[in-house]
Amino acid sequence: MSAKKISWKANFGLVLFSFLFVFLLGEVGLRIIGYRPPEILTPDIRKTYNLNPNGEFIYRGYIEGMFSDFATPVKMNSQGFHDVEHQAERSNRNTFRLMVIGDSYVAALSCPLEMTFFRQIEAKLKQENPLGRDDYEVIACGKGNQAQEKETKYVTGLAPVYKPDMILLLFFTGNDIMENWPETFKDAGRFATVYKTIIAPKKITFFNHIFVFRHSRFNGFVAELLTSFYANHLYWFTQELKKEEIVSPELGVYRVPLTPVWQRAYQRSAELLSQLKIECARNGAPLLIAGLSGPQAIGDLGQQQLMSGGDSDIDPMQPARWLADWCKDNDVPFLPLEPALSSAGKRNVYWRHDGHLNPYGNQIISDPIYKFVVDHAPKK
Repeated sequence: MSAKKISWKANFGLVLFSFLFVFLLGEVGLRIIGYRPPEILTPDIRKTYNLNPNGEFIYRGYIEGMFSDFATPVKMNSQGFHDVEHQAERSNRNTFRLMVIGDSYVAALSCPLEMTFFRQIEAKLKQENPLGRDDYEVIACGKGNQAQEKETKYVTGLAPVYKPDMILLLFFTGNDIMENWPETFKDAGRFATVYKTIIAPKKITFFNHIFVFRHSRFNGFVAELLTSFYANHLYWFTQELKKEEIVSPELGVYRVPLTPVWQRAYQRSAELLSQLKIECARNGAPLLIAGLSGPQAIGDLGQQQLMSGGDSDIDPMQPARWLADWCKDNDVPFLPLEPALSSAGKRNVYWRHDGHLNPYGNQIISDPIYKFVVDHAPKK
């Protein structure tokens, strides 16, 4: 046998040995740190969710084509919210009641109920009794894809039933403003259609081709990384899409300068907030607002831009400043939650792919909201 053939076989053996060594090392390391094989959400995932009153299901995420960061058992209460059951009658006349309204950040389907910020706030109120009350109750009314018009209806329908002492709006400065104006909402809907019909199927197919060994952590890790890269650069791999077509128009709320359509969305949001304040006052419950920014947006590239700080024409804090100014001008107590979340580290408080607050993120915002509520609670 020639030296050349021996050299070729030796090199091939060395490459094969190196690959197997890296594979085994990665497999063992990923198992040690608790990395689990990734699950990508398919179009039928939402069929498994029972969001009706008293519905029960396992929540893995909402948007098909995204990776699932969790598998959370959820039980809805009789009002159709992710919260414990609440009776119309108070446990006693001196019970302090806080009603929390908002969108998916209040619904918090990705977190076990006892780890949501509102359950943590109620537990702390009961334990510390800062207002000298006989009991405390925090009533959460949150659903995904809701904004101020529907949240005002929660107050109209449920405040007369529960008669809260205060109402806290958790305002998500991302898609709340988008959902308040028909044109921006339609634009987001059109992108959602593109994402569901073109982007998500391509991403799912690509992932399934790479993730061959379904029980392998290393194979799953590599498939997740490559699929995320593929999704963020899909315009390189297909002539169907341009770069701007894979970025959600929801990011328009952060663009500088604002386009005329987004200016109108901001104006409409201000009008709806004023209506909400009036409705709260009509029910004898002062309105408080806590503002929350986050990387949650449809599509991989949009979330990446928000998590990393975005492009030069994106100002992630623009809607937060607008909300703070509105509250100041309208004498509504306001709590910005970004400082607490930023101090804890964005990558620590948000789910990696889903973009909502994880249990640690809920814990981080519970303390400042608790103090905010106590400081502004009506004295009795």
